[in-house]
Amino acid sequence: MATHQIGDSLARGKLKLSEFQAALNEKTHECLQKTDAYVHHNPWKAVGWAAGLGFVIGLIVRRR
Repeated sequence: MATHQIGDSLARGKLKLSEFQAALNEKTHECLQKTDAYVHHNPWKAVGWAAGLGFVIGLIVRRR
């Protein structure tokens, strides 16, 4: 009886995890599409942001 309950609980957990993974994949894909569209419409802004972010990360890493 306890083994059956554990099996059911495990099956429900796997189902919830797969649903969460599917939702996360959908949101990630949507975010990537929006980012790609932004970069295509604003290439120099994207380059500026990337350079600025790289500079800040470089400063942080250098201090360690």
